[in-house]
Amino acid sequence: MSAPPWPLSTSAASSDPTVAVLLDTAGFLRTLPLTGAAARTARLNAWLHQQGAETTLLLCDLNPASRPSGAWPLPVRYLPYASVYEHTDRLRLHLAELAPDVLVLSNTQLTVRYGRELAEEAGAALVYEMHDDEPALLRSIGDAGQDTAAVLQTAAVAAADGVITFTDRDTPTARRLGATTVHVVPCGVDPGPAPRPQSSAESRVVFVGNGYYEPNRRAMRWLHEVLAPSLPPGTVIEVIGRYPASLREFADRVRLRGPVRDLRSALDSATVAVAPLETGGGMKLKVLDYCAAGLPVVGTAEAFVGFAETEQWAVEADLAELPGHVTALLGDEVRRHRLGRRARHLVEQRYSWSAQARAAHAAYSAILEQHRAGTRGSVPDPETRALATEPPYWLREWRGHTTPRTHASE
Repeated sequence: MSAPPWPLSTSAASSDPTVAVLLDTAGFLRTLPLTGAAARTARLNAWLHQQGAETTLLLCDLNPASRPSGAWPLPVRYLPYASVYEHTDRLRLHLAELAPDVLVLSNTQLTVRYGRELAEEAGAALVYEMHDDEPALLRSIGDAGQDTAAVLQTAAVAAADGVITFTDRDTPTARRLGATTVHVVPCGVDPGPAPRPQSSAESRVVFVGNGYYEPNRRAMRWLHEVLAPSLPPGTVIEVIGRYPASLREFADRVRLRGPVRDLRSALDSATVAVAPLETGGGMKLKVLDYCAAGLPVVGTAEAFVGFAETEQWAVEADLAELPGHVTALLGDEVRRHRLGRRARHLVEQRYSWSAQARAAHAAYSAILEQHRAGTRGSVPDPETRALATEPPYWLREWRGHTTPRTHASE
């Protein structure tokens, strides 16, 4: 079994901020991240901890499949669902003990319900990590909750002492919602060893995605209904990531592999990677994983938001044009290798998790300095806090589904 690429040491320095990060286990299988949010939170904070900021993950254990594990590269404390979503006494005790300088929340509802209050009690600066433009995302997938989402995200931004976004596209959104302090901390990847050219008689097109997330579900449907019939005979389309039972109908044209312990090894034998996304938020971790594996990437403009110089290392096109580009790349080995080398160079130079951890450290330190100077967020009004008692859209999507077991050994 291949372990996650965590940093190898965890030495802390007293001059660095102490950080507490609240998340949940819905996106994990033990320590294996199954969603982009889980992967970002686990890997960014593992590197942040390694670089000197004493960092603790507070995980709401709402996923039985996560099977609480001690094999984390940084301190982790598990909390039952009720301690996070109902009665927060136990959460408050943990924060009192940890006494963090910085409290980081990415859950909009929880930020609104009690983020400001928890931060004040702990004497911490409150950071809201804005993963999505939530009203725009819900609007794009036809979810009726977009108006409520707009109210709640505006309140979350106002409650925070500072906002973290993933891309320059998201920064104006945060400012439009009222944020005065915004820092961009992109997603990253652990590049690992340089990929070795693979020879295979089988052409394999790969897509990585959490099938419980609506933009990925739509992409998987497109793979089945549009891409599969257009490719040369014998080409395999493989999807890596967890998926609900409702998507098993795609198995006649798409190989549904499920989650894997070692994503890099699974990508090494692929020929072309695709990112046929019409909507979504933030920065797409799947694209970084493709690049680290030295794969040529074909995707939409949405897939490449936050990336630099895409014309140098990727093929960007409208959804209707993607099948033709994938077919052309399958027949052009020289171009595939050229794009793959450039993609790999990009992540080595710009998008390592170690670099993003340094950016997060600088952002937290700046927000903490402003907080200590008296710049504070505001407590949301009671009516808005009442709106935040409804579970977030991602939790509604996830509930009631069964996570397929990873095919690797436990």
